[in-house]
Amino acid sequence: MKYVLLLSTLIVSLTVVSDILAISKPTQESPPETGNSSMEIRGIFSGVIEKIDENGETIAVKERVPHEVKILFFTIDSRTKITKRKTSLTPQDLKKDMMVIVEYRRAVGKLIAVTIDVKSH
Repeated sequence: MKYVLLLSTLIVSLTVVSDILAISKPTQESPPETGNSSMEIRGIFSGVIEKIDENGETIAVKERVPHEVKILFFTIDSRTKITKRKTSLTPQDLKKDMMVIVEYRRAVGKLIAVTIDVKSH
């Protein structure tokens, strides 16, 4: 009698646990990454332009935080939108010491600038 009771308790417990696990699992798999920029990791960084390469393809932006200076390098590509007060700019319009806010995405070990918003001093 004890064995029957123990066995039935074990079966009920396993049934409840398996139902809980089935509920917690997603019913559909996540869609595969397609390289779409909306699926990529993005970030925002603000600071002052420290350096621009000759081709205007890369900028170094320096952010000052207490007791530390942080510099990130951003690649500018043909899809990068550069604006100042809603006016479109080109990479050649960017100058050292301009205050900018860069929205970026990570791709193949690089930080690609998605938007660069130039702020007035």
